[in-house]
Amino acid sequence: MEKDTIIISIDRYHEMLAKEQELAEYKIREKDDEKKKENRALSQKKNSKKTKEEKEFLKILRAANRSLKFQHYKDSGTYGGMLKKRISKDNFELDFFTIFNERLKVILGVSAFEKCCADNGLKKEPVAQFIVTQGERALNNVFKYGLEQAYKVEQLKLIEDVVFTPDDLKLEQYKANKHPEKLGNSEN
Repeated sequence: MEKDTIIISIDRYHEMLAKEQELAEYKIREKDDEKKKENRALSQKKNSKKTKEEKEFLKILRAANRSLKFQHYKDSGTYGGMLKKRISKDNFELDFFTIFNERLKVILGVSAFEKCCADNGLKKEPVAQFIVTQGERALNNVFKYGLEQAYKVEQLKLIEDVVFTPDDLKLEQYKANKHPEKLGNSEN
């Protein structure tokens, strides 16, 4: 026998091989965890690009959507009333409706959205308001996958009424405590 040769039993060999495999799996999991941490950091950076007003807007929508689950009547009027109560309580009307109008104009300006509504006999304004009130993820899914893929058309056909009337969406009626320049730029 050579000097550098070590003799081990077959059981010990299998045990060492299993330990090596465990170590390799651990290193792979560690790399995956690092990637997840990087992705989390990137998503937090993306979220930090939102303005204070946008964060508050999304917070109000999330709260209203959670509250709607416990309501007996889940129609547009009930939902709109809940939103109005919350935004007036927070004195956030101007900022809320400014962001709401911007998002509404974006979705109504998408030709694929208009075509899908026309093809399926959907009312554009109520459907657009419904999607905006569902939050940012719903809006992004409509842009990414299209209306028919993001929602069932049968579900959208049930939407008859707008959440906010055209009068509600007029910015001139709200107090401009923080941003008086927004009133001059309103188009509705």
